[in-house]
Amino acid sequence: MRNSTLSICVTTLVLLVSQPTLAATDKTIYNKMVSLYRKGNCKKVTQAFETAAGKAPFQWNTLNLAAVCYAQTGKKKQAFQRLEEAVERGMLDRVLVESGGFEPLYNDTRWQRLLARMDKIRKGAFPKTWKELTVIPLPPPKLTGKMPLETAL
Repeated sequence: MRNSTLSICVTTLVLLVSQPTLAATDKTIYNKMVSLYRKGNCKKVTQAFETAAGKAPFQWNTLNLAAVCYAQTGKKKQAFQRLEEAVERGMLDRVLVESGGFEPLYNDTRWQRLLARMDKIRKGAFPKTWKELTVIPLPPPKLTGKMPLETAL
């Protein structure tokens, strides 16, 4: 249970760091949902989402957070609906959906279809002439104590 909670927290942090520019209404709704989520209340997150539905076009991160909470509360149909909408609005990073929170959906046949759809869209998003990037290993940073870690990163 602890690892699952940690994964959900990591997912939330990734969403916060990668939050796109939001319309004011969506940003307000998203911030309210994040606040409720941090308190561990997925039921209230989904209620806030449902209350706000129709008031603003949601960005993918708002839809993703709603989907996590729908999945955590056993509402698979709604979770997949929100995930599909999030993909339509640009959520194509599998790390966001595989890093935690969606465990209740893993055994559902729709899960693999969703991942395949994300891969297909992402693959078509770049010109075919682009080559796959190669990861170059870097040496570990040299921390001399003269610079704060945050600055070094």
